[in-house]
Amino acid sequence: MSSNGNWTQGAEGETEPDRPSYRLPKARRLLKRSEFNRVRRVRQQVGDQVLRIGFRERQDGGPSRLGLTVGRRLGNAVARNRIKRVLRNAWRQQPGLFPRGLDLVVIPVSRESARSTAEVTRSLRRLAARIRERGRERP
Repeated sequence: MSSNGNWTQGAEGETEPDRPSYRLPKARRLLKRSEFNRVRRVRQQVGDQVLRIGFRERQDGGPSRLGLTVGRRLGNAVARNRIKRVLRNAWRQQPGLFPRGLDLVVIPVSRESARSTAEVTRSLRRLAARIRERGRERP
């Protein structure tokens, strides 16, 4: 039981205490294929040896949303899910890194480069700076 006395229902019916959720809220994620495709159609990208990021401005100017694409060439399902966990963790650790009002699709370049949260975080910082520079260049 948590300090507020609430319990949550577990997967097999057992109860467990409330825990903080580390999930990205739906408002901060790209969820539909059409949302991913809109980002791809704009064809604005930045990249380095670790990540490629496609991005587009949102019409509503809301919070930036993250979409992850990890292809089969990066490994089996276990390896791809681990890479996605590392990417989400690095994104969560940098809440104000990207400007508001962007949809972003993050694509790891190789399995080896996306293994460490520290390396992915450094890459996200570099690429966020490049995206901000491009935003200043536009009239």
